Amino acid sequence: MELIASQLLPYLTTIIGFLIVYVLNGIKAEIKDVKNSVKSLEEDLRGGITQLDRRVTKMEVGCSMFHNKDE
Repeated sequence: MELIASQLLPYLTTIIGFLIVYVLNGIKAEIKDVKNSVKSLEEDLRGGITQLDRRVTKMEVGCSMFHNKDE
C-alpha cells in the first residue's frame, strides 16, 4: 500500500499544482478585467467633469460680461 501511495504522490502533487496555477491565472484575468473597467469609468468621469467645467466657465464669463463685473 505504501508503495502505491509513494508512486502516486508525484502525480497527485502535479495535478494539485496545475489546479492551483489554473485558478490563479483565472483570478489574474478577472483582476485585469476589473482594472480595465475602472480605467474606462475614470475616463468617462473625467470627460463628464471636463464638460461641466467648460459649461460653468462659459456661464461665468457670460454673466460677468452681461453685468459688467470685473472680478
